[in-house]
Amino acid sequence: MKNSRLLAVILGAGLLPVTCDVHAVTNLFTGVTIYEYPDNIRGRLAMLLASTEGDKAPCDIITFDLKSKALRKVASAPQFGIFTVSDDGKIFCVRDNEYELHEPKAFLYSDRMHSSRTVTLPKGPQCDALVGDSAFFLIEWTNGSRIVQVDIETGRQRFIRMPGTNVWEQEDFADIWGLPASNILHFGYRAYRNPRSDDRNRLSGIFSYSVTTEVIEAVSGLSIKPNDEIAANGRYIFFDGPDAPVAGLRLISSRVSHTDIEDADARTRRDVKLVKRFVQRRLHQYWLLGLSPDRKYAFVQEHEAVRGHSAMWVYSYYAVDVSTGKSWTLLKDEYELRTGRRMYQCVYWVGDQ
Repeated sequence: MKNSRLLAVILGAGLLPVTCDVHAVTNLFTGVTIYEYPDNIRGRLAMLLASTEGDKAPCDIITFDLKSKALRKVASAPQFGIFTVSDDGKIFCVRDNEYELHEPKAFLYSDRMHSSRTVTLPKGPQCDALVGDSAFFLIEWTNGSRIVQVDIETGRQRFIRMPGTNVWEQEDFADIWGLPASNILHFGYRAYRNPRSDDRNRLSGIFSYSVTTEVIEAVSGLSIKPNDEIAANGRYIFFDGPDAPVAGLRLISSRVSHTDIEDADARTRRDVKLVKRFVQRRLHQYWLLGLSPDRKYAFVQEHEAVRGHSAMWVYSYYAVDVSTGKSWTLLKDEYELRTGRRMYQCVYWVGDQ
């Protein structure tokens, strides 16, 4: 693994699971290690690293290209916070992580426009989604919740308003997510005139919002829901068990989603396949972060609590072939342990540049 911008080869600290292939390793930064992987694994890893110590430290958005092995500083954000990236790796957001903060800020960067802006939000968001050249934030509001859209180019903010919104006493938006490679936002919605309203005075369901046309439409028979990960072979990938679908030890493949598997017929249930069983160890957790851009690999994060360091974790990231179960260690994050500075606890695997 040769790259003039990468540092000297080091050896891992002996904390790697024996269940994943580990080969040559390279230190991207102090405490951040990249491992050797097959040539057909492509895309970029996006991460957020604080440049100084402290919860409100300035930070850098960094990407590592898995094909060219090039390390790139995308942008600098004024303050460390909750980090999200669009599926195509073109939009980045760093927002305040204090939910009840007065006048919370969000830093937005568009790689398409090579521009950034910092905006002040009406309230602290519960979650966000990046679709097209807009950022969407779900916030609590009087009599329910609302979605705020921020146009990254202009900075304009607007509420997503449902048709007939003046009729309802309470409106609740939920589960905002974007469809990959589209300008469509999906969200859950529920409204009623009063808590005891009958069905004629209620409205609920899944709706879509087009960033391009600003048209809202009801969605029926939606095949992709929040937390659904559908591989290139058309099968759903998820963890089973009490923390399904996002965490567990048994990563499985199914013809139906985790929400539908209990109601599936016997033939469909028999078709469930074990992709990989992770080793159960004390103070370790496994989380499914998503799929690779080509949807052939599951992207799994291991949390390892650091003994003797309160509330500190080491994170390892694995690529798991969803067809064969073969897995590789891609990256290990010991940044905070080694430097005292923070690295956001989720690395994103996004599309090619």
